[in-house]
Amino acid sequence: MTTATEIKSLAVLVPPEALSKTFVIAGAAVDFNLDGDIDIMVLTGASCQEEFVGAVVELQQYLDMLSEDCNLTVDSSGVNPQYEASSRCLVASVLMTGISKNIHILASKHNSIEQAISEFDTSVHAIALGFDGVLHRVPLTTSPSDPIKILRDNTPISTLKRYLRLCARYKQTPDFNEVERMVKAYSARATKGTADKYV
Repeated sequence: MTTATEIKSLAVLVPPEALSKTFVIAGAAVDFNLDGDIDIMVLTGASCQEEFVGAVVELQQYLDMLSEDCNLTVDSSGVNPQYEASSRCLVASVLMTGISKNIHILASKHNSIEQAISEFDTSVHAIALGFDGVLHRVPLTTSPSDPIKILRDNTPISTLKRYLRLCARYKQTPDFNEVERMVKAYSARATKGTADKYV
């Protein structure tokens, strides 16, 4: 598992007052050296869309200011939290000197990290590491050596692609039942016209 020491240099990417509500999530929390990118989630606890948009804009402004003073490249183009229907959205993608991975800063409307990661769609990545070194999981979180389970089927195509990618990453054979369940979920949604796009 990733340690607080490994993520310490990332703390600069959020305002100091937000650090206690900021977490490295998913793959980078499982194994900092293995995952292809780094996802950082900031909990805003926003009670309405207007408050959420304000929190996202503040984070973007902080990153823009930081990019002028530090060796950072910040891209928040295409980010529009005003139209974000889910409980989280991308704030910006960041390239940071000394870290060879893309860093994604995300904002969540939730108050607790357990609420946020309980919405993740795969069991192995339903995990978060705080900058205080505390590892957070939900009851359905599994370790990389346990069979990966699909927890949500609301976006079956993207979830299935992620599931297969994670099975390859953690050297697991995909479970046919999990694959079949996503195919059935996609078919049911396609019939209703609510399926995610096949890309």
